[in-house]
Amino acid sequence: DVAAVSPDGKRMTVIGEAPGKKVMSDGDYCLRVFDFPTGKELARFKLEYEWGRDSLAYSPDGKTLACGGERGCSLIDPATGTVLRRLTGRAMRVSFSPDGKLLAAAAGPRLRLWDMTAKRELHDQFGDFPAPVCRDPYIPQAASAVSADGRLVAAVDAATRDLMLWDTTNERLVRRIPLNGKEWYLQELAFTADGQGLVARTGEGFIRAWEIATGAERKAIELNHTLLPLADPIPQRLSPDGRWVLTADPERNEAFAIWDTTNGKVRYRHPLQADDWMDLGSRGWSVDGSTMVLDGKKGLAIIAVESGRVRARLPGGIHSPRSGAAISAGGRLVAAWKEPQAADQKDERLAVWEVATGKEVAIVPAGSARHLAFGLGGRVLVVNDDVKGLRVWDLATGQERPRFPDAVPRSKWWYSRAQGLLTTPDGMRAVAVQPDGTALVWDLAATAPSSEKWTRKQLAAWWVDLASADAGRAWRAIWRLAEVPSDDLVPFLRNSLKPTTPNAAAVRRLIADLDAADFTVRDKASRELVRQGPEVIPAVRQALKDARSGEARQRLETILKRLEHHRLRPARLVAVLERVGSAGARKLLTELAGGPADAPETREAKAALRRLSK
Repeated sequence: DVAAVSPDGKRMTVIGEAPGKKVMSDGDYCLRVFDFPTGKELARFKLEYEWGRDSLAYSPDGKTLACGGERGCSLIDPATGTVLRRLTGRAMRVSFSPDGKLLAAAAGPRLRLWDMTAKRELHDQFGDFPAPVCRDPYIPQAASAVSADGRLVAAVDAATRDLMLWDTTNERLVRRIPLNGKEWYLQELAFTADGQGLVARTGEGFIRAWEIATGAERKAIELNHTLLPLADPIPQRLSPDGRWVLTADPERNEAFAIWDTTNGKVRYRHPLQADDWMDLGSRGWSVDGSTMVLDGKKGLAIIAVESGRVRARLPGGIHSPRSGAAISAGGRLVAAWKEPQAADQKDERLAVWEVATGKEVAIVPAGSARHLAFGLGGRVLVVNDDVKGLRVWDLATGQERPRFPDAVPRSKWWYSRAQGLLTTPDGMRAVAVQPDGTALVWDLAATAPSSEKWTRKQLAAWWVDLASADAGRAWRAIWRLAEVPSDDLVPFLRNSLKPTTPNAAAVRRLIADLDAADFTVRDKASRELVRQGPEVIPAVRQALKDARSGEARQRLETILKRLEHHRLRPARLVAVLERVGSAGARKLLTELAGGPADAPETREAKAALRRLSK
């Protein structure tokens, strides 16, 4: 089926069988040269397997015949059958340029190109990203990862089955790590937290690790095969920082296990109740690997990975059947699909929740989304829409930012929709893995609108909103505060954080006014007590015990509930400071990290400092 006609139309060369052979072997193939007008055979040359036997092409002058295939490409003298030159590596569908100066070939979906005059390959990055659509465990999956600084992208080459490291700043291949045909079906990849190594989970249940600087293998750990079955299609069980592996626990039907990849041991087993079974296949990780979300019958469970502590449970009707769930850095926000809540709602909606309160922050009017990811400190949600391509939704405004254009398909056989989506841990870049073997790196900040002007009055209003029971309002305040220049913002926050000691007599008077005959006085007293802040909670609780009238009791309960929300402010403030990331912001975070050990803001501040240090 492989043939080529010389440019002058006098000869036709085909890859054929040696006559008389009933059972073919590698040494029985040959190049057969025929006189094209008469069909008379002019010559026959033995064709070695490693020469390539999948495609043929004549050079424009007819003096060179390119024979390409899985094992490489050979340049042959069609008159004598002599091999003039060997080109190593996969080279399918060979073709010369009209002037004969270039030779092109395909290596999977990627183009290879040689300069025939200088006798060198023009493109050294002849690997490609595998399209992540195949469930066969023996076929390379979309094993890819991006480094913390966004500079490096790692992927498995679908053509050569090597591990590849690419530099996103200049599109160059940094390092090729040969796997030598062993365990090449890497299911997942991750950069280590220190940025010095790569970790992979293989389909055989091994954890492998390499040094980035040298390509040397650090270690290979075999996990329990019963926990990581070869044919298991569950994706993303390796955490993005390469530290943890999530598996089902075969010893207990209603449990999962977390493995530590540094030593190959189980960190802990997490028991689940029979009526709260969770689907390990429908879940996601935060980009820093600190938090994971599991999908269960009662909704989503947000779990701190290192300790196994359940941070929050989002109610039933929230699940992740299409794409898993996306979690922002630090595990503060979760995006997942929400089932219709009313008879007039036909479709599921994509929603964002605050983990700390379990309350809804925003609804994203996305269509059918295959992949989700947070970017820019949780300010945007990147959605790989099956119909409209890569889209970026600004959660602060509720508006879609300018859409990234789809990649132009390399041929009509390849779709242009992204088949995989990664974001850098700092949230500044998105990497879209294309089915044609390329990866496009997008700058998420490029579509950001210019910062709006602000006033001292707005700063004070946003400070109040940080304690709001409305999670959407609180997060809009977080994102707006993060846009204020650090030299103005940090002093304001430091001054606002200073504890105030309420006047005891004034507080008693306000509580007494809750029973006043005048409605205006009662209402004003309620507002003033809320403004006093959490410091008046003990007095309000005591007053609630002593309350005589039903209205006073109801007002005190409302006041207490609003004051409890004020305790959310310090933890939300940490999100602002981490997003700002300046020296002043880090200093204030360090002060918050020195607070009471059991305080949420103390834990949040310590975690934020760890992330910023990376």
